[in-house]
Amino acid sequence: MPVMRRKSAWRRFLGAAAVIGLSLGILMLGLIIVYALNANGLTEAGDWAKLATPVLAVVVPLFKPVVNWTRRPPESLANVTTPEQATNARQLLATLVLEEWQREIEFRGLDDPAPLAVRWKLTELPVMDLGGGLSEAGPLKRLLRQGRQRFNGRTDRIGEIADQFRELNSRRLVILGDPGMGKTTLAVLLMRRLLSELKEDDPVPVLFTLSDWDPRREALREWLARRLGKAYPNLYARDFGLNAPHALVARRQILPVLDGLDEISEKLRLEVIKALNAGTGERDALILTCRTAEYEQAVTAPGGDVLTSGAVIEAQPVEPGDVVAFLRRCVPPAGRDRWEHLIREVKNRPNGRLARTFSTPLALWLVREVYVETQADPSPLSDDRRFPTPRDTTVHLMDHLVESLLKSNPPRRGDAGRNPFRPLRSWNVDQAGRCLAFVARQMTERGTSDLAWWRLTLSNDISERAVRIFLGLALGIGGGLCYWPINGPQYGLLAGVCGGLVVGLMRTAPPGWRTGLMYALSFGTAYGGVITIATGRLVTGTANIAVLGLVYGLIGFLWGGPPAGEDAEPARVELRWKGRLGLLRRELEAGLTAGAKRGFQLGVPLGLILCLTFVASGSPINEGDSLTDTMQTLLLGMPLAGAIIGAFFGLGLGFTRWSMIPMVDDDRQGLPRRTLVADLKSCLLRAVTVGLLVGGFFGTSFSLTGGDVGRGVSGGVALGLMAASATLVSAPCMTYFVTTAILAMRRGCPFRLMAFLSDAHRLGILRQVGPVYQFRHAQIQERLAQRARP
Repeated sequence: MPVMRRKSAWRRFLGAAAVIGLSLGILMLGLIIVYALNANGLTEAGDWAKLATPVLAVVVPLFKPVVNWTRRPPESLANVTTPEQATNARQLLATLVLEEWQREIEFRGLDDPAPLAVRWKLTELPVMDLGGGLSEAGPLKRLLRQGRQRFNGRTDRIGEIADQFRELNSRRLVILGDPGMGKTTLAVLLMRRLLSELKEDDPVPVLFTLSDWDPRREALREWLARRLGKAYPNLYARDFGLNAPHALVARRQILPVLDGLDEISEKLRLEVIKALNAGTGERDALILTCRTAEYEQAVTAPGGDVLTSGAVIEAQPVEPGDVVAFLRRCVPPAGRDRWEHLIREVKNRPNGRLARTFSTPLALWLVREVYVETQADPSPLSDDRRFPTPRDTTVHLMDHLVESLLKSNPPRRGDAGRNPFRPLRSWNVDQAGRCLAFVARQMTERGTSDLAWWRLTLSNDISERAVRIFLGLALGIGGGLCYWPINGPQYGLLAGVCGGLVVGLMRTAPPGWRTGLMYALSFGTAYGGVITIATGRLVTGTANIAVLGLVYGLIGFLWGGPPAGEDAEPARVELRWKGRLGLLRRELEAGLTAGAKRGFQLGVPLGLILCLTFVASGSPINEGDSLTDTMQTLLLGMPLAGAIIGAFFGLGLGFTRWSMIPMVDDDRQGLPRRTLVADLKSCLLRAVTVGLLVGGFFGTSFSLTGGDVGRGVSGGVALGLMAASATLVSAPCMTYFVTTAILAMRRGCPFRLMAFLSDAHRLGILRQVGPVYQFRHAQIQERLAQRARP
């Protein structure tokens, strides 16, 4: 054992020495070339580049294998998830999901005073696969004619439903019901029961919202793994390898609970059912919820199909006796006299309007919040002329829900930590109603039930591109004014405007040479063109285009284009150092090699483009040089410069990647408010890192080549601020802050929108599913969307 420890320490020492040695070597090489450039011009710098380029071309590809050799064997396997790691990840996931939904059940009051007695039975509609995955009855039961397939249960007896689910041959269940019948409630309660009795080989039930999935663009397992990682970022901890979410899905250790098939388009429903049948086997467990009419339409439509081997159960209307029992439990003794007339009408007229209105769990919850909790007189509900249909009664209750919840649950000082059902702040009723209506309309227009803060910019009256251009101009002009000491304020202002427009118009693009080249040409042309105008020298401007393009091209090469629209996702951040230094070293090693390699690759096409530029102009870089010398200098110098700059940028990339790797015990991520805070911290960290790298590089280069430290510092600060601005603009949190300010001015929404949504969740208007909010019922979202002003 001591020998092995000495060997591991020796290898780690060699790995650290390799990283430090190569970093210092690249730094010295860069300083030599900068010094040669300052002392003897581009010709001698090109000679140094010719000498160093072949060496660098050999060293860079060999560096990564050398570093890999210095690593211990367990670290070299960190890119996979072993069976043991998958088992540990499954155990953590089960704990997280159970804690999440136990808390959500308390917020929704599903156990207060007890789950409502909603009855469920196998559907009689022709929408179930023959057999439905049900176990065959034994010979004795068939002889006694008791072998009819059954799946009956009640929500308040969830243990019986869980037992019947486990007895299904395939454990594939479709939950149907009319609007407001408690389909999601049954799925959530069933999840909790299965999690509380989870056995060693049982898959972990996890709820996914189907409105986020398009099977035509993303395979089922890829979507499940992606959403699993977003909802539970702890799974990306290195204790579980690099791909724990994918491993859990691939090993069938996840039981997908797919909610809201009815909330997607009619055409997409057919595709979802087909994708579920094609992407899963008969033994792949899953639970699916949908409204009855929409599911029947999808199954019976031309080209439609049932869920293979899936049992289909359907909700039955709440019986009048259960309605009466529910109301008697909820109404306080002091107000029972006012409710007796309504209770008698429900009891004596089981087919009457009130009995049919209260036959859904949604209506019973609404009447409790609007009339029971506010101690209002319920007699208007008995007026058949005012409310001729059950629909009219339900709409009336939904229209008064927000006002009733805010008035009956005012915040109390010192009670926020003890009572999770009271809001932390007071909100204006009209303002709250307008805000929720606007959000509901926006979600409905996008065809989703997920209220994600990073997608609030996708609306008809607030263009996300306009927000990003505004941010780009504001931040770019601020950085451009730092050009004042160099070329005057007018050129700094022009540089800021050009850079801001480029940043705002950038589209989503993955990291790679195409994105890098796009960044190089756009930023280099924008800033280099300004320098050409300021100096009046085409050669100087072209040289700046090359250098600036190379630097910003590396940003696009390594980090990719700014995410936008549906591609935008919040980032996470973890800056704890304890127990993570080894991980930091590995990420820095990977970033260094990737940066040097990609910088070298990016320098080749940029060198070719510059060669063509000088050949077309017919003038060399330096007077007295030939075009051949210029071409040799550019073709060899640009790849070398790219490798040098890329190595430093790669270190920054490694650091930012390290900061985004979560820890197992981090329970602060995955919630809406905390994802916003994490994204803000992450974007500030990236901005500071990129700004220091760009500013430091150019500040040093300008100071050495120009001999003026003041001008060098000013130029470095200017370009560093512009690079940081590009990083800030690409962050979802920045567009969110601008959007909330615009919404507050134009729509009257609260400035502290996230705080308001959090209180709406505490009141029960919203529910929380991982990092997003949803309206408690789809009908509430639909009604609020109808009331939103255009």
